[in-house]
Amino acid sequence: GLKQLTAGADRYTYFSRAAPSPNQDAIVFAEFTEGRSVVYRQSLGSPAKSPITAETGLNLSPAFTPDGRFLVFSSDRSGESQSLWRKRSDGAGGITQITSSSAFDWHPSVASDGETIIFQSHRKNNIDASIWSISMNGGLLTQLAPGRTPAVSPDGRRILFVRPDSKTGKDQIWSMQIDGSGLTQLTTGDANDRDPSWH
Repeated sequence: GLKQLTAGADRYTYFSRAAPSPNQDAIVFAEFTEGRSVVYRQSLGSPAKSPITAETGLNLSPAFTPDGRFLVFSSDRSGESQSLWRKRSDGAGGITQITSSSAFDWHPSVASDGETIIFQSHRKNNIDASIWSISMNGGLLTQLAPGRTPAVSPDGRRILFVRPDSKTGKDQIWSMQIDGSGLTQLTTGDANDRDPSWH
């Protein structure tokens, strides 16, 4: 049942990991070409894709809200490095900025309450990434733990993410509560374990 869903215009086009809609009828992804990236939505039953973002700058790591109505993604459209933004998942209407700083904010994952966004951020002058949380309407930022590529559990209680093992330096899968407590290392070994997701 293998089916190709996307096709690049040339060999220099490549795609981010696709994020499925909550009801599994569509995907969103970033398509990269010539130093820019556009977020597209595509129904699983059609080869046609619809642009969600403008064809300028870097638009990255789109994620659906639990109700499927909105997308949260990273964009440099404000000129302040990468910030998080919200837009309707059908591409209609305006766009709302969620984070605003000189940081590089991306890889958002929206909790089941539809209000809490967990994301990866590289703060200014800091090479290492950390996991942060913020409400959908912006406001107070909370730093949870050092790490990358967070994924919130379907019940909204825990976060999977990646960070190096303190002894081997290899990337391993970790988990923690949504508030940053209960830090637990799940994988070990001499290989890099990355890109966790929930069933």
